[in-house]
Amino acid sequence: DLFEAHGTSTVVGDRVEVEALSDLIGDGRRASRGAARIGSVKSNIGHLKSAAGAASIIKVALALHHRVLPPSIGYRQAREDVPLHRVPLAVQT
Repeated sequence: DLFEAHGTSTVVGDRVEVEALSDLIGDGRRASRGAARIGSVKSNIGHLKSAAGAASIIKVALALHHRVLPPSIGYRQAREDVPLHRVPLAVQT
C-alpha cells in the first residue's frame, strides 16, 4: 500500500500530513499487514509548483501499472516529531 503525499519537507507540513493519515486510518489498524508506504514525487523530480499534483497522479498511475512502489530519493530517517509509528507508516525507500 502506498500513499502519495504532498511532502512539503517542512517541520509543520510533514507532521500534519502523517497525523492526518494516521487519524484517517486509525492507530494500529495495519499492524498485521505491516507498514503502509508513504512517498512524494517531489523527492524524485523536485516541486513542480502548479504541476506537482499532475506529476503525483502520473507517478501513482505508473506505480499501479508496473506494480512497483517507487522509492523516495534522499530520505535518511524520520524526525522524532513525525508519528510514523501510529498506523504504522514508513517512507518508501
